[in-house]
Amino acid sequence: MMDKDPFTMGRKGQGGTINCFSCSHFYITHEKTFPYGCGAMGFKSRLMPSREVFSSSGIECQAFSKKEGNPF
Repeated sequence: MMDKDPFTMGRKGQGGTINCFSCSHFYITHEKTFPYGCGAMGFKSRLMPSREVFSSSGIECQAFSKKEGNPF
């Protein structure tokens, strides 16, 4: 079985959660306490934003927008 690349997997990552690395709204904050951010929802988090959304609301992130082109 081949390992899947998290940058090309799109909406669903491992375990059925949304892969923030493939979302155009995701960004790295470079803050130690809150390293990940979501531009669509306007928050920073210690966890991946999609996990934070799911733990708070019980539904998967509805703001996911797949990145176009090379994510690097």
